[in-house]
Amino acid sequence: MNYSSPVNAIVSDDGKYVATTGDFLGGNYRHALVVYGEGGEVMVDYHIEDISPFPMEQYAYSSIGVHWITRWGDVIRFLDNGSIEVSFQNEAGEERTREFDIGMLRAAVR
Repeated sequence: MNYSSPVNAIVSDDGKYVATTGDFLGGNYRHALVVYGEGGEVMVDYHIEDISPFPMEQYAYSSIGVHWITRWGDVIRFLDNGSIEVSFQNEAGEERTREFDIGMLRAAVR
């Protein structure tokens, strides 16, 4: 899915999952959150509009795409409860997070 240019990538503490955010070559729109399972299979592949806590018109846009990533190195993390937390920031600087339960993720491959 996001093989060439994820903005961020993280591995779960138990090594079972890899999650990536953003897609630099896709304008940070496609592959906003991709989670890979133990065998490298894609568990979920979301576009930004699928997971955003803000309406799309609240983000800044430029020639390189939509700007939703809050802090380049701290946008995604695995939580102790088996969830992934993703941070978002709109054009006004307002930040929100969304939590995704790994056990509930289903393939939503585009």
